[in-house]
Amino acid sequence: MDNYLKNTILALKRDKSYSHLSLNILVIFLLPLFYVSFIQSDQLVNGIWTGKEFYFYFISVIVFLVGLIMLFFNKRELEFSFNMLDASLLAYYFYNIVRLVFTEHIPLYNTRIIQFTFLLLFYFIFKNYFKKLNSNNFAPAYILIIAFLIAGFWQASIGLFQSHNLFGYHSGYFKVLGTFGNPAPYTGFIISVLPFSLGLFLLLDNKSIFTKILKYSGGLTFAVTILVLPATKTRGGWLAALAGILTVLFYKYNLSVKFNTIFNNRIKKLSVSFSIISIIVLLFIGLYQIRPSSAFGRLLIWKVSLTKIIPQNPIFGIGYDCFGQVYNLYQGNYFAEQDRAEFEKYVAGNVKQAHNEYIEQTAELGLIGLLLFVGLLTVSVSKTTYTNQETIKNSKFKIQNHLVVSAKASIIALMVSACFSYPLQILPTLLNFIFLLSIISSISNYKILHTLKIKKALLRFLSVTLLLLLLFFSITEVENYNNQKKWASAVMLSHYQSYDKAISIYENLHCKLNHQGNFLVNYGGVLSLNGQHKEAIKILNEAKSINSDPNLFISLGNSYKETGKIKNAIAEYEIASSIIPHKFYPKYLLAKLYNENGNIKEAKAVAREIIDMNEKISSSATSQIKKEMKELLNNNLPDEAK
Repeated sequence: MDNYLKNTILALKRDKSYSHLSLNILVIFLLPLFYVSFIQSDQLVNGIWTGKEFYFYFISVIVFLVGLIMLFFNKRELEFSFNMLDASLLAYYFYNIVRLVFTEHIPLYNTRIIQFTFLLLFYFIFKNYFKKLNSNNFAPAYILIIAFLIAGFWQASIGLFQSHNLFGYHSGYFKVLGTFGNPAPYTGFIISVLPFSLGLFLLLDNKSIFTKILKYSGGLTFAVTILVLPATKTRGGWLAALAGILTVLFYKYNLSVKFNTIFNNRIKKLSVSFSIISIIVLLFIGLYQIRPSSAFGRLLIWKVSLTKIIPQNPIFGIGYDCFGQVYNLYQGNYFAEQDRAEFEKYVAGNVKQAHNEYIEQTAELGLIGLLLFVGLLTVSVSKTTYTNQETIKNSKFKIQNHLVVSAKASIIALMVSACFSYPLQILPTLLNFIFLLSIISSISNYKILHTLKIKKALLRFLSVTLLLLLLFFSITEVENYNNQKKWASAVMLSHYQSYDKAISIYENLHCKLNHQGNFLVNYGGVLSLNGQHKEAIKILNEAKSINSDPNLFISLGNSYKETGKIKNAIAEYEIASSIIPHKFYPKYLLAKLYNENGNIKEAKAVAREIIDMNEKISSSATSQIKKEMKELLNNNLPDEAK
């Protein structure tokens, strides 16, 4: 009996040491994940984003491959405990999958759902590390946090370099955009790091070498991120940062208790509430004055979404990942219905995002999706008991408490940012969001809803099955990467007007990339430029089911015109013109078409409209268009009026 117990204890120790070794090895492969924000590629179409996606897939495959091999040789059964935050995240994830299945024209092999799936797996991997975190002993979780902070620090540093044109960093039209190509997604990434780093600096103590490293790393990261934030000129980002900072300060200085002590009667509370509301209103007015046209542009998107898209699809939405594909059509209908205010025409653009995550979630997934999304965010920031009252006094557990507060501050900042931008549609920021959620879920004292145990035999079967799926995914994405490179070469050839060579590449890629709207628009546009109008019409009509770019309708109108289908051409030009009513070119094409086909009255009406339009951006092209329209009017006036 004694030998049996001794052997059992030795076996448990061996299993435990194997588990620790596995975690220490796996964390090395996880670290490159946080480098995803820096990846760009000149060899891919839209390489700022596709480069990040393929890099993320590459690192994910390596991590999952190593993890599955370790699971296969694991000698103990695996145990998962699910709490309320886990359940909220899983419920939202599975609803997305169901909505994808019932969404027309969107393939099941979808980039966004694949990324969501991988991030969900990383969420549970990160959780496993943070469960073992304490301030007295080294844990791999410390390395993950440092990697998270380094990524934020270096992105903020790049922004500072761009703002001062240092070390060869020149950003062009937008002064500060990091490696994101645009200030809005860049600011969202900075926001995901800034409050968390402040929380580490203000809340952690100096009692252990590990907390010292986190504390001062957080302080340095916060200093750089707060310095670069004003240069982004992103108003929503400033408000989001303020919300995150206030969350940390309220906890650090226990401001809610002090507030209730000082303002201890109803009159005082009403007075201070009125003052705070007044300050917020003045703040919004001041921020609006910085770039009013940008604010009106977003208001237009929200108005069209709330009055057109959502009322027509209230419960289940228009479909998963569909907003950018169909929004322009709703905007075009909005302007075509009746004559709208000039300022609305002036700010209308080619829209891909709603610049409000809550509105876009509702538009795509309906009220059910919105409730699940808001439920997830609410659970993540809800008040929880991080540890019991006895252990909260123990310094060993203080780091856990402070990490949760810091993570929640960044989540709150992202929630505010989501009111004005699209941070959770940006892969690096979404990775940070999942990382922060894993900290909250693993350390907060949520009630355990269910515990799942997977025995060794089933674990090995699942490992082999998932390895086969991973192999299939890897082969598919290698092929997709090569196809994307070929597409980029076709785009380059078309820029040099080598249309025949470009078309040959497009033709070979068509069956592989026909689910991508931008590919079809490029392909159809090149066919149209090369005079192959019948083929162009076929491809561009195929694109209409998954894309609403105004250029699609312009190219289609051109091809219909050249094939003698004048009514069809007019219809396409009118759609393009209604989507972006302040643009001269679609109206110019429409006026010329009317004039060439003897529709003088209609040509004059459009010509006068063009002449009366204010130029959003003055250029020689718009001046030339106005000149031609004046000549058109003069040439077609009756003799007695000349």
